[in-house]
Amino acid sequence: KSELRSTSEATPKRIGRYDTFLELGAGRLGRVYLAAQNEQAAQSQLVVVKVLRREAVEDEHVLALFKDEARITTRLQHPNIVRTRELTAEPPDYLLATEYQAGHSLLEVLRRVGRQAVPVDEHIYVLTKVLAGLSYAHELKDARGQALGIVHRDVNPSNVLVAYTGDVKLIDFGIARASSAV
Repeated sequence: KSELRSTSEATPKRIGRYDTFLELGAGRLGRVYLAAQNEQAAQSQLVVVKVLRREAVEDEHVLALFKDEARITTRLQHPNIVRTRELTAEPPDYLLATEYQAGHSLLEVLRRVGRQAVPVDEHIYVLTKVLAGLSYAHELKDARGQALGIVHRDVNPSNVLVAYTGDVKLIDFGIARASSAV
């Protein structure tokens, strides 16, 4: 999510193998940062790093949900779903790194321009991209050909990213469920 937030906590300089630049958001369970993988500066790619708070890591249920999200999202490779690049779920690091797409949530776009100001064909364009990503996730199969039956369970305008390039991508599979074990 691209809305910048100010917090009383300082942005850590490094999380895992990522150099952080900016906090993008924070919630009860974790924080989200804009970061770059620590490589040669010319080859660094921006990523979004979601980090669990220490208190959340101590809760076995929250940790299980985080690992489920990671297992699900690392399998999703579709143009309308933000790609997960890395999962680290070993002490002391519990993080999920995803591709960075410059843009805004659909909620931010609709608030800024007004829902009524968006032409119907643009609404349909966004909707078809979201549905394409959801369909892909739901129909994804495991190595034995069994449908995983992934259901996002939190599709709303704040979990749809509208990139400056025109791409539309689903984000935050945090409460997604798969009908079979991933």
